[in-house]
Amino acid sequence: MEAKCASGCGWRLYGSWVQAEKTFVIKRVGSLHSCNRSLTNRQATSTWLAREYMPKIRARLTYSATEMQTDARERAIWTALSHIRGPIGKQYDMLRSYLEELKRVSKNGTFMMEVNPATKVFERFYVGFDELKNGFLAGCRRVIGLDGCFLKTGLRGMLLCAIGRDGNNQMFPIAWAIVEVESEASWTWFLTRLFIDLNVGTGEDWTFISDKQKGLMNAVSWLSPQAEHRNCARHIYANWKKQHKGDALKNLFWRAVRCTFEADFDLVMADLKMECPKGYEDFMRQDPKHFCRAFIRTGTKCDAVENNLSETFNGYICIPRAKPILEMLEEIRAMLMERMTERSQLMVEGDGNRFVVDLARKTCACREWDISGISCRHAICCIAFMKLEINDYVDDCFKKDAYENCYKFPFPVMNGEKMWPKVSGEPIKPPPYRRKRGREKKNRIKDNDERSSDGKKLTKVGIQMQCSNCLQYGHNKKTCKNPMTSRPPKAKRGRPKKVDEASGAQASSQANRPSNRDSTIIRKERAQASALSSIILLSYHVYIVINVLCSFCFFRLDKVMDFSYPKLLGILT
Repeated sequence: MEAKCASGCGWRLYGSWVQAEKTFVIKRVGSLHSCNRSLTNRQATSTWLAREYMPKIRARLTYSATEMQTDARERAIWTALSHIRGPIGKQYDMLRSYLEELKRVSKNGTFMMEVNPATKVFERFYVGFDELKNGFLAGCRRVIGLDGCFLKTGLRGMLLCAIGRDGNNQMFPIAWAIVEVESEASWTWFLTRLFIDLNVGTGEDWTFISDKQKGLMNAVSWLSPQAEHRNCARHIYANWKKQHKGDALKNLFWRAVRCTFEADFDLVMADLKMECPKGYEDFMRQDPKHFCRAFIRTGTKCDAVENNLSETFNGYICIPRAKPILEMLEEIRAMLMERMTERSQLMVEGDGNRFVVDLARKTCACREWDISGISCRHAICCIAFMKLEINDYVDDCFKKDAYENCYKFPFPVMNGEKMWPKVSGEPIKPPPYRRKRGREKKNRIKDNDERSSDGKKLTKVGIQMQCSNCLQYGHNKKTCKNPMTSRPPKAKRGRPKKVDEASGAQASSQANRPSNRDSTIIRKERAQASALSSIILLSYHVYIVINVLCSFCFFRLDKVMDFSYPKLLGILT
């Protein structure tokens, strides 16, 4: 092989393949080469780049395409991940073996997979570990958050989840499932298995919180008609504020949501109606019984009107959702197994109006104690007055024993892929590839009022733009149809100076400052005075020197010659 410089400087390199050593050897190379490097290489294909970047991508599977500058490097990431993870079809073929392994390690768990009988295409996969179910029933309140999130692969799909609350008000995953699309049929399929595992029945003493997903409310009402169904107040506000902006309306909205008794709720709604009648009508149209604390049940010991824990779980599995189905399911299981182990080792130690407090029944007229299970400020005053132990009046679901009961069931450990049971059956086909144009979005689409990820940049949502042509709000200069308006004079930059007697005197002195001609004369006089002072200083030094010299002759100059310093000064001048 011969290589030469592309710029034509005459530099050459010769090499050949040595068969005995199975290597390539450079036989002859030219002298020192100082030409610039050429950045174009036709042999740097996506396959070569995949091999080159394989160590980096293997160490960090979220290696971003923005770190590579060309389209070939982006294709190289896809090729390298394909080599690391294996063909997608192979992972779907192994789902049967994975299902059997799950049933082996969690014998009383519920694991189910559905495949289209006609096309043999994968449709759904349900995961419900018996250890999570037992932990939820042993130490959690009967409050479950339901939510769904997108899978970040080219095959798409949805992941549905059911999340509980432990004694520390943290998320406690109960079950999850992969479905083809979020619909009433998929939610009904998921909730049917969940309700059977938890023995929900008709839903008495059970509460479900959701974000008004497609078909979810109908599925819950049909499967458990007696259950309480709350809607996420944050999502309702996100839609309500599109038509009703401002901090005043925002504060009224959340005050109404957080009121614990109807009398207080009615007062806040009266203020909202006076402030914005249209906002009041839109608020009541959302049915406050599903998202206001004044109307929720008191037996669940949970005052949550937001579905934040489900959103937390979606963010918790954000990275696994970008991986193929088998790796995603296994990584979620491994993450939860580690979480259960950490929590099992954690030891928690806890230390004008008239409201009637009943300490025996643990109730208060404000209903805050009844709803949350934690003593309200009225109950705390009574407990302190009676000199009782305040921890005795906190519901058992918040105590250490209940918290430890959630995590006392160890999560099962699975064997490696080679040890999974061999299951026969027709190959399972993956869903059709549905990759959209452009770069795939990995991050969640944030709402308009949410801050940026770094939290340093202030959002401009809700701020009206001002036209630089007519100085009116609501449009910009490009779409302005009004005549041009003269701008007011700009104020001087910086902090305004204080006006006092000293500054007034300074201003008057600046006003009486002489003109340019007068200042020239003054400068000349100052120069003459400076020269005269220099002559006087010089004469004084000469006089001193002469007297010092004469002192050696034992006579003074002024006595002998009648010579004094003023005479010398006159001579020099």
